[in-house]
Amino acid sequence: MDLGHVRFVLREEVLKIRRKDYLPGNVLTVHCRMWYNNEANNYGHCFAWTQIAVERRSFVWNIRQFRTFQESVCEIASASDEQSIISLKFFPSSGQNSETFICVQVCAHDQKLKTSTFRLYLMDTSGNRTNCLNDEIVFYASNKTALFTLNFLKDRIDKEKESLSPKRCFATVL
Repeated sequence: MDLGHVRFVLREEVLKIRRKDYLPGNVLTVHCRMWYNNEANNYGHCFAWTQIAVERRSFVWNIRQFRTFQESVCEIASASDEQSIISLKFFPSSGQNSETFICVQVCAHDQKLKTSTFRLYLMDTSGNRTNCLNDEIVFYASNKTALFTLNFLKDRIDKEKESLSPKRCFATVL
């Protein structure tokens, strides 16, 4: 079956290289032509359009009393309507040799949300960042939750307390 001209643009080109061309106003518009019996339908309206909104949120989240850190939740609101779209829950998890890892659970609240890219950093008092997580989540109708273990130990952070915030904060940037 011939479906006409099949042309795909690489994700890297759409989201990074030619972002301004493909995402004016952070909206991706897709245009496709309808076919009937392997031939283009030239009668009437034969095109379909869809738009995909792209929203970026950046924030610094300070987790107080990090030394006794048990669990902390942050709600991320949409920039357009201030409704909660995602919640992040940070919590400790025990590993081997009494090590304590930090886990983050991501829960999507917006049914329209299909993918999300997360970049989480540990920040010191000078604003220097250490990459903790750089991953993309694909949300499905049946599963709107993802779980990650960050790539550092809570104990390591406690040992480096001199360079961290005097208020014992853990800061993240999304």
